[in-house]
Amino acid sequence: MYAWEKDGLAAFTQAKDWIDIKINYQQFFYKGKIDKNLLDQLVYIIYHEMHHACRGYAGILPKNKEHILINSVISEGLADYFALEQYHSKFLTETKSFDFSEISQWINKFGKVMWNKESADDSWLYGGREKPKMLGYKIGRYIVQQIEEKNPKFNPVNLVKSTPEKILELSEVNFFNLNKNSPK
Repeated sequence: MYAWEKDGLAAFTQAKDWIDIKINYQQFFYKGKIDKNLLDQLVYIIYHEMHHACRGYAGILPKNKEHILINSVISEGLADYFALEQYHSKFLTETKSFDFSEISQWINKFGKVMWNKESADDSWLYGGREKPKMLGYKIGRYIVQQIEEKNPKFNPVNLVKSTPEKILELSEVNFFNLNKNSPK
C-alpha cells in the first residue's frame, strides 16, 4: 500500500514544470461527500508544491545540481509558509505547527550533516531511525519562523530564489549553539 492510499493525498514536484498529485478517490469522497480536511490538504498541497516549482527545487534538478539536505529542509519550510499564507485554515495550521522541544535535541546533530547530499530515504527529512516524523520539515519551518521574527517584511516569495547560505544568515540560526536558537 502506498502512503497516499492510506493518507488520502500525496504530491511531489518532479521538475519546475511538473507537479505530481495523487488522490485516493475513496477517501476524498467518503460516503458521497467531500472530506473537508482532505480538501483543505489538497489546496494546501497545490500551493506548497507550486512554491517548490517556482523555487526550481524539485526531484529533477538542472545539470550539475544536487539535492543538499539543508536546501531541501529550507525549501520545505518556505513552501509550508507560502502555502499557509495563501490558504489559511484551522486544520492546516494545527497539523503544520510543532513544538520546539520536538526538534531541539536534533538541531546540533543536524548542523553536522546539513551540507551532505540528501538520500532518497533520508531520515533527516522524513523521520525514522529514532528521529521524529517529518523532522526536516519542522526544522525548515523553524528556520523560516526565525526569519519572520527577525525580518518584519518577510515574505516567502521574496526568498524563493535565495541560496541556503542567505536564508541561514537571515534566520540567525546557529546549529551549534542550542541556547541561542531557543525560542523566547
